[in-house]
Amino acid sequence: MSAHEADSIATFGDKPLVVMASGRPNPAFGDVAEAFQKFWVEQSRALAGKSTGGKFVPVEESSHFLYLDAPDVVAQDIISLVEAARAK
Repeated sequence: MSAHEADSIATFGDKPLVVMASGRPNPAFGDVAEAFQKFWVEQSRALAGKSTGGKFVPVEESSHFLYLDAPDVVAQDIISLVEAARAK
């Protein structure tokens, strides 16, 4: 899903949703890395807020590669998401 497509969705209703974001700016963005990181976190929070079952998870010590930097956090949130979906 692109950012434009996600932005066009008004609500996910009560569907379980987890949106994770890295805590560190991506150095590939150069001089705008800090500003882009702030924007990305704001957009990620907004996306999670489109579901009453949504949760935003900031992974403070992670880079863009959350699954490598914080595999336990990613795995636990996947498990909790599957459990929430099964409970519906």
